[in-house]
Amino acid sequence: MRLLLALCALVHAAPLLAGDGLDAARAALLARWPDAVISAPAEPLPACAGAVAAEAPGALRDGQAQLRLRCTATPGWTRFITLGVQRPGQVLVLSRALQRGEALDASALQVESRDLARLPGSPLGDPQAVIGLLARHNLAAGTVLSSSQLTAPLAIRRGDSVTLVGLAAGLEVRAPGEALADASAGSRIKVRNRDSRRVVEGIARAGNRVEVAP
Repeated sequence: MRLLLALCALVHAAPLLAGDGLDAARAALLARWPDAVISAPAEPLPACAGAVAAEAPGALRDGQAQLRLRCTATPGWTRFITLGVQRPGQVLVLSRALQRGEALDASALQVESRDLARLPGSPLGDPQAVIGLLARHNLAAGTVLSSSQLTAPLAIRRGDSVTLVGLAAGLEVRAPGEALADASAGSRIKVRNRDSRRVVEGIARAGNRVEVAP
């Protein structure tokens, strides 16, 4: 009888898998990465008589995510757990090397299936979104492309003659100007007004136009 009671005590003292804790962890991961495939933790969690709160996960490292779980019952507990995460997806890979300043075309791109959880940064996946962009620096064949490696073509170059365009009293006002820096379309640029010699800042547009707020 004593042996039976001792065995029962050992069973009840063993850590139990807390389904609500795993659910909280998975919910926190899926809120950030809805496409994630999540593995079970390496070690079981103790049971919790109350709710389990999960902190938002940090960045993935080599397909691993660490979270802090907190059991809100009394007595409660706090555990740090590591879950494996996979994020299957399509990425753009260079089929040939690119030189700094070279424009991307369809012949330089191929689409491959990769685990996004094991790739740094934010890999790109849409070929149409990158065709015509320029390499910021030399890129080797096989490079998985991210937005930080690419830049838009220049719409205006330093020293170009530009047209300053602004609105005043409902009328469009134009003035000649000189670009003081390089700029791609949609980015901010400083320009010297050739009439007043004042330096103003505006938005670079195609056709050597710079839109200036009144």
